[in-house]
Amino acid sequence: MHDGGNPSTILGAVVVFTLFHMKIFSKMAGKHSNRIATYEDDKIGFWRFFDASGYIMMAIMMSGGISLRAFGLVSMWFIAFFYTGLGIALALSGVSFLVRFARRSGTPATCPFNFLTLSRGKE
Repeated sequence: MHDGGNPSTILGAVVVFTLFHMKIFSKMAGKHSNRIATYEDDKIGFWRFFDASGYIMMAIMMSGGISLRAFGLVSMWFIAFFYTGLGIALALSGVSFLVRFARRSGTPATCPFNFLTLSRGKE
């Protein structure tokens, strides 16, 4: 059964995206980008992009997601909106890292999609 166009699925995905993007991933991308910017080496290994707490959070989230699906703990409706919202938030965080990399000058790069900056007028 496919309910991707169901209004409650779409609304749920938007809510999950908003919560994860605003509360977790945009802050995490900023924190890790600032830490990476302090590295003195011109080239660093990709495994240094996250610190220990970042890898722990990633392991917990992946284990939780795999467990939810493997043990059938939630309905497909939940999986549909939750994974969609979470996936979009994660993808946007990846874009944020790319934008920050592209703007390696001395000016701080903001998240390319931030509800707070979109709601304010240009100053």
